[in-house]
Amino acid sequence: MKLQDRIIIRKMQIEDFPAMARWLRTPVVLEFYGGVENPFTLEMIHEKYGPRVRGEIPVVPHIVQAGKEPIGFMQCYQTTTDDKREYGYQPDENIDLLKYYFYFSQSIAGPVIGYTRWKFLICLL
Repeated sequence: MKLQDRIIIRKMQIEDFPAMARWLRTPVVLEFYGGVENPFTLEMIHEKYGPRVRGEIPVVPHIVQAGKEPIGFMQCYQTTTDDKREYGYQPDENIDLLKYYFYFSQSIAGPVIGYTRWKFLICLL
């Protein structure tokens, strides 16, 4: 079975924070997020993602897995009509962004976006 056929997306849990801290300390991620001089600590992860995991703010973090292995991270942001217009979208369109992918160049981003659209469409029906 291909890697992209085993992909699941689940809500992040506090138990995922050590993996998130490891990911956010990798040089390729630090180049774009946080800066190489400011690596993420586990405490920083708890401060930033704890409120999101507990549902205290309207940003829902998710872990992307291939089988049982966490391979990426994404978040769902609730966008307003004004937000969509600001980015050039119509009010009935959605914005799909993928962040923090750790299996680069393995043809996974497309299947994850497709799966996400299908999964959330089913939830809305």
